Amino acid sequence: YLSIGNKTILEHAVAALLANACVQRVVIAVSPSDRRFSQLPLAQHPQITVVDGGAERADSVLAGLKALPEAQWVLV
Repeated sequence: YLSIGNKTILEHAVAALLANACVQRVVIAVSPSDRRFSQLPLAQHPQITVVDGGAERADSVLAGLKALPEAQWVLV
């Protein structure tokens, strides 16, 4: 949640993704114990889907992928 200017780095990164017309949705995995994310304007954005993160990064990635229909998967 480090900030650059008046936005977090996460908000800057997601804004860059959403600026691309090919990106229709961004899935963000957040720890169930995280209390800060819900305070960001990003948490209410209509193109953002939030999923519970897992114990390991791979678990969080899998949770994010499961939130998307198979035809929308783009792995980078």
